[in-house]
Amino acid sequence: MNDRTAAPKITVITPCLNSVRYVGEAIESVVEQRYPNVEHIVADGGSTDGTLELLSRYPHLKILTGPDGGVYSALNDSLGTARARSSES
Repeated sequence: MNDRTAAPKITVITPCLNSVRYVGEAIESVVEQRYPNVEHIVADGGSTDGTLELLSRYPHLKILTGPDGGVYSALNDSLGTARARSSES
């Protein structure tokens, strides 16, 4: 058994909208934790400031994008994605 399968899966959800100035730092903070079994979902509400271009530099991210009903909607959509993926495992 390797470290990835031995460690419980952790899902980090980062909701954002037009956050190009800050979202990279948030992503790097998660990466720097060095946890072996992490899933990082970024829920972008339809940014127009370059956020999506920045997110595309991180191939490990699961990115949800498009207009949503606000931060709580983004969090709920992300939780649904995390649950759906965990049931596939």
